[in-house]
Amino acid sequence: MHLMDCYRIVTFVPLDHVEPVIDALCESDLLTYGNYKDVLWFSQPGTGQFTPIDGANPVQGEIGKRERCEEVRLEFSILEDERNLKTLLHDVLIPAHPWDEPAIYITQSKETRSDV
Repeated sequence: MHLMDCYRIVTFVPLDHVEPVIDALCESDLLTYGNYKDVLWFSQPGTGQFTPIDGANPVQGEIGKRERCEEVRLEFSILEDERNLKTLLHDVLIPAHPWDEPAIYITQSKETRSDV
């Protein structure tokens, strides 16, 4: 067993857009974990809250009014490579996500790999 440097990425996606976002992520071929591909985790639906302010272009809700929606937490990792991270964000995740300002959290981390 050894450790690999990685980026752990978490985002929240409205319930009705989960499958298109997952499909886009899987088509990128960046979600590999050892000898497996398309590896990600998602939660049961929860409730997200936001209030669009001036300058926002909300897909859901109105400027100045608090909004709640059902959403799913998607979580995945990619090996630590700045170029792949930028590709994933700019060419895959952000274009596939329906929000004009998607919440995306990136943490540097470690993941295990089998020595087999």
